[in-house]
Amino acid sequence: EGEDWREVSWDEAARAVEELANGLLALGIRKGDAFSILGSTRLEWVLFDFALGLIGAVGAPIYMNSSPKDAVYVAEHSEAVGVLCEDEEQRAKLDGLELEHVLTFADLPALQDRGRAHAAREAASRVLWKLKKAYSLGIPKKKLARGKSQTEEEHAYGEEYTICRSNGRFFWT
Repeated sequence: EGEDWREVSWDEAARAVEELANGLLALGIRKGDAFSILGSTRLEWVLFDFALGLIGAVGAPIYMNSSPKDAVYVAEHSEAVGVLCEDEEQRAKLDGLELEHVLTFADLPALQDRGRAHAAREAASRVLWKLKKAYSLGIPKKKLARGKSQTEEEHAYGEEYTICRSNGRFFWT
């Protein structure tokens, strides 16, 4: 944050990467897509790059001191679908370049918010799909499993059951 160092735990970093990755998925970024990053090497740069890797997208770094011509060259030749810029000064280097997504470091908290919402929708959708599938196959209604982890349940019951987690409880159908 500016010139000051701020300690970030591994848990905080992992959470931020996951939120950013889900935010990228919500934007439509997919495996194999290239996304340029134009800025200095800061925490935001690293977390965003890890988020790209988490979803199978590719970071296409552009040196912060690149000329506008060189910055455009890298973005075009990497076939980037978007760019993350440190600030408006860096973003201006890509003026005239048509990209689907243009973000700055200042946009990352909103992308994380979008990622949390996307993850919640996806989780709810998966639970509903599994329950619908189980009911359509005539499998007995859900039963509540307490006190065991998902891994223990899978081990104890094999692949016969579909296990879902909701509100801190495990259900299997």
